Amino acid sequence: MSLTSDMTLSGVLRVRPEASGLFDDIGIDYACGGGTTLKNAATSAGLTSKELIGLVQGLRPGEGRDWDEAPLAELTRYLVHDHQRLLHGLLPRVRSAIDAAIESHGNLALLHRMQDLVESLIVLITDHAAAEERELFPIVEKLEAAASTPGTEAPHARISPRVLREFIEHEKVRDRVHTLRDLAAEVLIHRDVEELSMHLRAFQRHLNMHMHLENNILYPRAIAFENGLRHPAPVY
Repeated sequence: MSLTSDMTLSGVLRVRPEASGLFDDIGIDYACGGGTTLKNAATSAGLTSKELIGLVQGLRPGEGRDWDEAPLAELTRYLVHDHQRLLHGLLPRVRSAIDAAIESHGNLALLHRMQDLVESLIVLITDHAAAEERELFPIVEKLEAAASTPGTEAPHARISPRVLREFIEHEKVRDRVHTLRDLAAEVLIHRDVEELSMHLRAFQRHLNMHMHLENNILYPRAIAFENGLRHPAPVY
């Protein structure tokens, strides 16, 4: 499928999922900005549409699970597992790298600000993940079951208002991670904190993909199921 400047970032990732790494590298937000067109994303990155499309088309085809076609129950299980990876693997490594940087370079104000941000992120993501797993993912799974199995009762709770809260919380997480990235870049000008920058990049890339799977795949598909159940197509 050929790419056009009017395609959204989420649309690009449906046909070229390997583009997520490129978008990460050049600072294009495809997680919370999945509805942005290639043209506007290129402009924000200081590129022309033709240049960005050329970069995407030059990527080697990637492999991996096609989450656009996978059962939503499988995707929610993956996301639950991924919450643990973010909270108990990637984010603690960032925290440990900040602690190591403070030990090496002293009590720099920027590093202590990063320390505070990481602690707030741990609390925010922990609460956010728990609410998703407890409240939202079960509704998604019930919607899919009701849509695919005649006679299965649909959930009474509406998912659309709850998804709006998810988007807002994702943006809060994104903004704090961007602040962490900017602070790390400022520290890096004067101090060797490359290990910290490496762990932060790894966390940010993984978080972006996680939020993309929720914002641009899980929730739109669940809302489509909900709309189909509440407004079934007429039978002629």
